[in-house]
Amino acid sequence: MMNLCCPDTQATGLGKAAGTLDNDEHKRFVSEVHEEVNEAREKVSELKVRRQEQVAARREKLIQAYLRKQLEKLKAQSKQGNDT
Repeated sequence: MMNLCCPDTQATGLGKAAGTLDNDEHKRFVSEVHEEVNEAREKVSELKVRRQEQVAARREKLIQAYLRKQLEKLKAQSKQGNDT
């Protein structure tokens, strides 16, 4: 005979199973999001390192150009001193 005063007794069992599936699905989604976030952080870190390397290379190039210019200037001054 069915229990008419508490018709939800069997449904709670099903609800728990459904809740467990929802909880497992939630855990899976959270895990996927964490994985994506970690991948994004790694990508950002790699981009940051690449930019730093580019900045360092550009700085070195500018330093070399400046030194060449200074050397040319010194050679020109030396040449003018020798000519007089």
